[in-house]
Amino acid sequence: AEGRYNHCAVALDNSTGYRSSSACSEIYIVGGCKVYSDVEIFDTVSLRWKTKGAEEKHCIPEDMRRSNAATVVLKDRYLVVVGGYYGEEGSLAASSGCLIYDCLFHRWSEPPSISSLDSLITARAFHTAAVLGENIVVAGGRNSVYKRLTSMELIDIDDLLEYSPVVYPLPTFHFNQILQIGRPTGAMTYSDETRQATNKRKE
Repeated sequence: AEGRYNHCAVALDNSTGYRSSSACSEIYIVGGCKVYSDVEIFDTVSLRWKTKGAEEKHCIPEDMRRSNAATVVLKDRYLVVVGGYYGEEGSLAASSGCLIYDCLFHRWSEPPSISSLDSLITARAFHTAAVLGENIVVAGGRNSVYKRLTSMELIDIDDLLEYSPVVYPLPTFHFNQILQIGRPTGAMTYSDETRQATNKRKE
């Protein structure tokens, strides 16, 4: 592992079945000064480090790197980096966006900042974030000119995960599974019993 500071660290439980490996818990380390691009993972069972950054596809894209951000885990699979500083040292600016890391396929995505439902109204860093029900609660922090913020914001989890990374084609070990992408809508579905199309409307 590399020495770093102002990074994000979050624990992820792999015992929920989204991986074929044995149950274990891992601590994911992302970002930090000097705005690192790799993802370091500490396995709390083997007590060993591993780095997801040797391949370019695992790295955080250069324009998405963050420090002093807040991180939460959604559905025991998605690591979400909220806000934080981006840019070069000496010219850092606060971000209002979110980054999504798929811990299953090791891919990053960045939702477009077109709605307050999936991004922050106020760009901030040094803040805190927590999952509460169907929302990510973000509080406090500092803006780009280091002014302290007292505001609190909510990010809708369902809206945010509509922009989670999509991988195609799927790895062969997932060909016998159905992966749900997005959230329920009024779209047409099929019944296993009747094999006929039925409309399911969201209540």
